[in-house]
This record gives sequence, structure tokens and C-alpha cells, in this order.
Amino acid sequence: MAAATSSRDRGVLTASFQSSHRLANPYGSPQWTLYGTYRFGLARTATGWKIDEIVMTAHWGEGNKDVLALAANTA
Repeated sequence: MAAATSSRDRGVLTASFQSSHRLANPYGSPQWTLYGTYRFGLARTATGWKIDEIVMTAHWGEGNKDVLALAANTA
């Protein structure tokens, strides 16, 4: 789902996301899924609309949240 609003030179786009991360590991579930929204601030410029702000808000997650840290340690 996405929604957009704008005024003369400013705009906001909000989009829902689901992000799944998977890594086989000996410390629990191999998957972590995060759900939430992104809010993009938009500014009108001489060359068109540009994104000038991004805010991610996590609403809830499930699974093994340590999957990302485990992946970083194996990279």
C-alpha cells in the first residue's frame, strides 16, 4: 500500500513494506521478517521532484532478529 500527498513544493509518500531476511545458522530460526512503513519526503527542484528524507518505522517483526548480525559477522 502507498499513499502520497503534496503541496506546491513539498510532498510525502508513505509505503508499507515486508522485509524477509534468511540465513541458515546454529542459533535459532533461519528467518527474520520485519513489517512497517517508509516515509519519503519529497522536494520540488528546478529539475523535478527529489527525495530529501527517508524514515523507516518498524511496526512489528517475527523470527530470529539476530540473523542480520550473524550475516554481518560472516561477510
